[in-house]
Amino acid sequence: MGRKTFQDFSKKLSQLERDMDQTHRKVKELITGLRTDSPPSKNLICYFNYSLLLVEEDPASDLVIIGNFHVKNLSADSSYAPIILLKIDSDSSFDFSGKYLRPNQSNQAYKFTWERLELEHLDSHTQYCLKPIDQKKILPNQQILFENFQVKFSAETSFTMDGFVYSDGNNDGQPALNSIIINA
Repeated sequence: MGRKTFQDFSKKLSQLERDMDQTHRKVKELITGLRTDSPPSKNLICYFNYSLLLVEEDPASDLVIIGNFHVKNLSADSSYAPIILLKIDSDSSFDFSGKYLRPNQSNQAYKFTWERLELEHLDSHTQYCLKPIDQKKILPNQQILFENFQVKFSAETSFTMDGFVYSDGNNDGQPALNSIIINA
């Protein structure tokens, strides 16, 4: 694979900005268009907003995504026991970090608002299942936010991140309105 130029990355970033604007418009349309008598799974929506940072001007250096995952309850009823699932697919290794309590970690040094769940059927390296620690329900028209997560990976790597939200009465999960997709 040939080395990419800074101009290639600038073009890619411009395309990502256009995609993000389009996603933002679609989210607004969906929020406006949803009715409260929709099925429960349609009343919880989730989506990413994020920035892509080039660590150095060298095109072969690492990229960093800094993002937020939003979950909004559009119904007239509360949604109970929200859980989010973030799935990462990458050609090579990556580092995922965020402000969440890990299993067997003390919550004393920092007041975490999210907790990571380790489930047998999930790959612990590519799937991150998280639940809010103190917030057991999402009130009508309220939003919860898993904020400022970071993913660091090589600029030569293709990368995809998908998100889902689950709750009582919604065991199939609601996919995010958008995904994070970076093609090398």
